Amino acid sequence: MGRVTEARLKACRGSQNHTLIGNGHFGVDYIVRLLKFWRSLVYGMKKSALRLLPHDPAWAGHFADEKQRIIDVANDIALDIEHIGSTSIPRIYAKPILDLAVMCKECELPTLAEALNRLGYNYRGKYGEDKDHYYAVLDRDGVRYCQLHIYTQQTPDWTCKIKFRDVLRTNDELAAEYSSYKQALAKQGHTKGDYAEIKSNWLDSFIMKVLAIPTRRISKIV
Repeated sequence: MGRVTEARLKACRGSQNHTLIGNGHFGVDYIVRLLKFWRSLVYGMKKSALRLLPHDPAWAGHFADEKQRIIDVANDIALDIEHIGSTSIPRIYAKPILDLAVMCKECELPTLAEALNRLGYNYRGKYGEDKDHYYAVLDRDGVRYCQLHIYTQQTPDWTCKIKFRDVLRTNDELAAEYSSYKQALAKQGHTKGDYAEIKSNWLDSFIMKVLAIPTRRISKIV
């Protein structure tokens, strides 16, 4: 959603007109409900659902907003915050859930977890058996909006996620291959869990192909 729309909505909230206006314009309550519905179509996904959407340039703005929210409460605790995952890569289909990678010192992890909880995140601690890798999610009303991968040092997994993103941002052929595979798999009617498991098995070999491609760092996509 464009930020101008947000600004207009805030301005509307200051008025007293909360009903359907006779000349055909809609009141603020209706606009808020419509905006909430529209947002649910392009950003966020019910935890029990599986859907892929074409890349939406607005996702970069949503990431920037969420990054700023984290910075505002974490101060200098978050040493780096990166947009990762499919929503960070133009031209490919993605589940409308933002994936973020956050770097912090291990000694600051409890403070960061507390700050994230204040933002509405559910801090879940260790991510599987991975060392130096932690996890938090942002869910509201049964809809998942963000997934945070928190690292206490620059692990191979951190490096892999960043390079995977950077290569696919610049390599149209690999991006198309990845997007086409995901779309074909999603059309087979798998459950969300089965989709993730099947994709993970295929992704192992695809990642190796991606990591073999030299690339320069591209952090910002307009």
